Amino acid sequence: MAFRSLSSWGDFSYGASREERLDELAAPILVETFAYWKKVTPKGAIGPAWGVFRLQDLSPEAISLTLVVDVLRDPLDFRYRFWGTAHVERKKIDRTGQRTSDEHPQGRGPKVAGEYQTVVERHIPLLFSRLIEFPDGRLPLPQLALRLPLSNDGEQVTGIASVTYWDEKRLISGNNR
Repeated sequence: MAFRSLSSWGDFSYGASREERLDELAAPILVETFAYWKKVTPKGAIGPAWGVFRLQDLSPEAISLTLVVDVLRDPLDFRYRFWGTAHVERKKIDRTGQRTSDEHPQGRGPKVAGEYQTVVERHIPLLFSRLIEFPDGRLPLPQLALRLPLSNDGEQVTGIASVTYWDEKRLISGNNR
């Protein structure tokens, strides 16, 4: 069942994130996107250029689960270039064109920006896990976010493509109610 057939989450927040091992990727959508990123990354580069990493080369499901940010510097910030439809449907917001710093300091933006900053500093793909927490008593929902560096100059991270996996079975089964 595709994500777009599921109802929105309503109000939610992010729990603390934890870095996971990339060699243990299990969700097919993450495996697919990571394999594509590796295929289009030039040998020895920290990541492909934005024009080489092409969303249209991903599956429709992967595209809907993807976010892309441009890395802004002085000061470091991140602007959403692309906000996939699965994120719009779940979160009831389209942040295309907005910066992570635009969100309230206690909101989700600073937590996500911290993960993006880690990718910028380390120049490598990273996998983060967290729980999506609901104030209405539903059980937390596991989320994985694969953050993939993009580099237009081959030397620094100039963008990040991120594909998200939510534990769909928890959403469908009603185990989180």
